[in-house]
Amino acid sequence: MIKNIYTNNMEENLKEALEYMFYFAGIAPPKSVSYYKKENWFTKHTWTERQQEKYTEWLTKYLTKNWKGIMDRKPSSKIVREKAARQFVFNYGLKTRPVNIKDFTPLISDGQLKEVLSERELQVLNKWLFGQTRSPHGIYKWDLERWLNTQK
Repeated sequence: MIKNIYTNNMEENLKEALEYMFYFAGIAPPKSVSYYKKENWFTKHTWTERQQEKYTEWLTKYLTKNWKGIMDRKPSSKIVREKAARQFVFNYGLKTRPVNIKDFTPLISDGQLKEVLSERELQVLNKWLFGQTRSPHGIYKWDLERWLNTQK
């Protein structure tokens, strides 16, 4: 279903999909540097679960019109595109890393938490925060930092 990316004649769609992987990981803007051309590139960079989820969503939409060079044949439905995107990320995606306090700005709003944390991580955090004093606009940075330390 997914083509092998390790070929000399890489299709433009595949190059763009790989470049956007680094963009979603917060490493570089698209089309600025071809990190995937360096040896063992997949071991040198990481992303969070949420960054991986966002990239997978983007790739699913991208495969609607830009499947050539990534897939063997045109995807017949959204389900096929989603499966192909998940397989692509599984085969060629970056290593996931735990979220750390540096992923947040000083004011940690509920919106920012939803933007940075995956659904699973957000559920675990909310369970951990139950009964603690919270700001009406989000959570205190030191509470988040304490929670992140329990996730190691």
